[in-house]
Amino acid sequence: MTLSRTKYAVMLPLILIVLMVLCFDHISITELGVPLPKITIEKINFIDSEILVTVRNTGHIPINIVMADVNDRIQNAIIEPNSNLKRFDTALVHIPFEWDESKPYVIGLTTEDGLRFTKEIKSAFHSLYPSLDIILLLTSLGIYVGIFPILIGLSWLPLMKQLKKKYNFFLSLTVGLLLFLVIDTMIELSDLSTNIDVGNSPMMILMIIILTVFGLHYLDHKIICLRYETKTIPTAAMALMISIGIGFHNFGEGVMIGTSINLGEFALGNFLIIGFALHNVTEGIAIATPLTKEKILIKNVLVLLVISGTPTIFGLLLGGFTNSIMANIIFISIGVGSVIYVIATIVKQLHKQNYVVNQNAMVGIVFGVCVMYFTSILI
Repeated sequence: MTLSRTKYAVMLPLILIVLMVLCFDHISITELGVPLPKITIEKINFIDSEILVTVRNTGHIPINIVMADVNDRIQNAIIEPNSNLKRFDTALVHIPFEWDESKPYVIGLTTEDGLRFTKEIKSAFHSLYPSLDIILLLTSLGIYVGIFPILIGLSWLPLMKQLKKKYNFFLSLTVGLLLFLVIDTMIELSDLSTNIDVGNSPMMILMIIILTVFGLHYLDHKIICLRYETKTIPTAAMALMISIGIGFHNFGEGVMIGTSINLGEFALGNFLIIGFALHNVTEGIAIATPLTKEKILIKNVLVLLVISGTPTIFGLLLGGFTNSIMANIIFISIGVGSVIYVIATIVKQLHKQNYVVNQNAMVGIVFGVCVMYFTSILI
């Protein structure tokens, strides 16, 4: 087949898909029933003598917000930029209100169709705004949760080098650690996706994971292997991939902690801080495992520590100031895809050495899962 025919063969299905989508715009099913409006109250900020409500039109038809209330009492409100919202448009509702700290409130918005949408705040709390003191506090929490625990795990590296005959066992242990991380994170993503109404979030999560796996595959074979001129994954490159995957996962952990602080749920925040800190010690062990056959260079270990640990700080800052569920979902999904690819890479390497079906490999995997499970109980 010539090049020109190949181009036509590629373009024809794409053109037909575009025509199919354009034809759907002229097919209306709304006559079969009455479409209902739907809005999502994404965020509520409490500031001095005022409540700020961020709302998005997540339905299929335009809506007009005509009324706001607090605890079933109608309040004056100013809506910016305007009260008419097309699909996926957002607006900021200003409600002048003398609220009391730590008291529960139910914020309601009513459309011109008479439908009322509400969101409950169990305990009102002054919203966080960027300041030097707050940034330093969140940064110190990120170091405590993300960097220090991984450093503790990496400190086991000299002992693991002395036991390098057990290298394959440590690799299978790493598979167990990462396997639990994937399962636990997928459950977390499932819970997060129920809190967002924009788009098909389960499909979005799946597509991000798939694209991450393919992206790492390209990076792996087109860049890393070409640099080292080998078809097998160098141990240093494997440690780097593990660090990247854990880094994305820790970003999501930081967002969760920051969000709990933003919402004033300090008890939950304390549990997450202590639990994630203990949990992340095992992540340091996972990063150290591929390095047991390498000469230890402090600068390389510090680079891996920075890649895997510092995203926790940025996640805390994002969650503390913005409370973005969408960002949490995107970065955690990337982390899942990264960890899945690392697991596949390690299993492939163990398979080449006929170690996958070995009893020690099964013990290592099960032991790794159990270690992660018992540390996760503390969260």
